[in-house]
Amino acid sequence: MKKLQILVVDDYEGNREVVAEFARTLGHAAITASDGQEAVELVSLSYFDLLITDRQMPGMFGEELIYRAKKIRPAMKTILMTGGSLSAETTAAISAAGCDAIFQKSIKIEELGKIMGLLFWK
Repeated sequence: MKKLQILVVDDYEGNREVVAEFARTLGHAAITASDGQEAVELVSLSYFDLLITDRQMPGMFGEELIYRAKKIRPAMKTILMTGGSLSAETTAAISAAGCDAIFQKSIKIEELGKIMGLLFWK
């Protein structure tokens, strides 16, 4: 299995560190960003296989971050984390932004591993 380069973005430090640690435990390299602008800058400077981002962040929602990041790195896979329920219209907008997967926060490491497996090793 290839070691992935992962960027985890969340304005809440606890969430971002837990997801980053899950990725590391699964054998991947993970760094973090606290907001969308910082993440866009990192994506423009470094290669990432996967972007995992929160949806609701100050300054830039996750779907906008995904859209901007995909403009820079079209092949990068993306996962959006959300703490709330999403309407069909919102889910469609997130997909249109280029999002590859959506998961509810409070994810378990096994679930993250399964999603990553589906995105990279179908």
